[in-house]
Order: sequence, then structure tokens, then C-alpha cells
Amino acid sequence: MPPCGMYNFAHFAPEQGLAVLRVGKTLYPDRFSDLDMPAETRRFYADFFGRALRDAQARALLRLP
Repeated sequence: MPPCGMYNFAHFAPEQGLAVLRVGKTLYPDRFSDLDMPAETRRFYADFFGRALRDAQARALLRLP
């Protein structure tokens, strides 16, 4: 199931930058092994939406365990 946040991670969504990172990590896990998607999500939400997410919230948005 795809992630969801303020908007669906779809074409022209504000979170499209996160979607690109997630696709890279999904398709090329060895190349993106150092990418921490929950941390990137927390940073993105803080920078662009002014929201401080907890790790559990970021993981829930990404639909990670």
C-alpha cells in the first residue's frame, strides 16, 4: 500500500520529493541503504509544513512497521 500524508504521494503532490526518495530506495536498496525515510519524512514535514513529527508518526505516514 502506498504511503499517505498531508496529501497522497501522487503526481504534483507537495510530498512528491519524498515519493522520489522512496522509489529510489525501493528500486535500488543497495544504492539508498543509508537513506532513513522516517528521518527524511520528519525533516520534510518540519521544513515544508512546519510540523514536528515523532518517529512513530513518520513511520505511520510511510506505512512502515
